Amino acid sequence: MILNYRYYVNNCKNKGGVVSIVDSLISGCKVSYPLPTTLIISCDNARAMYHHAQIPRPRMVRPGDLAATFTLKDQSDETFSLLENHERRVLLSFHPLAWTDKCAAQMLSLEENRETFSSLNTVAVGISVDSVPCKRAWAKSLGITATPLLCDFWPHGFVSRLYGLFREGNGFSERANVIVDSDQAVVFSKVYPVHSVPDISEIIGFLESD
Repeated sequence: MILNYRYYVNNCKNKGGVVSIVDSLISGCKVSYPLPTTLIISCDNARAMYHHAQIPRPRMVRPGDLAATFTLKDQSDETFSLLENHERRVLLSFHPLAWTDKCAAQMLSLEENRETFSSLNTVAVGISVDSVPCKRAWAKSLGITATPLLCDFWPHGFVSRLYGLFREGNGFSERANVIVDSDQAVVFSKVYPVHSVPDISEIIGFLESD
């Protein structure tokens, strides 16, 4: 995936040079994204290597934003597409990592309320940076059979980065809930303390009132 970033060029020559990034506002320079440990930027034959930790994280999505479209595999190796679910509302429930107690409780709350979500024309999915085999084994251990547990594994944390939820220092996403409506607009977004379990009744209450 290629995103565009504004940049300033120092000592840039026709066949190479040094690019100094001073911010991450959108402009005309192509940047490979998600970012590797070192960042390679190409623009007008210039290249730069810069540690990605120096680049500010995109802001978290807010109500009113257009939701970024994506496709990810779930624990059953089935493809989930946000765009293909445009006739329903979608709850994107981001969590840090599989095989942790708080994340298990968060995903089980989705599974236990799947009929309620369905009655509210909503599909709920979990998202973390874990791989398909990891999510498959975890879902089996938890008895989750109906809720897609999406794998934002590679490019690592790509979707959580798109939504401004990736924790660079930890290598996983925030614990967060984002609701996308049938017009592909964000209508709800909230980050929770990483060592907590989101209150699912808050989400159901919002869906019932919206």
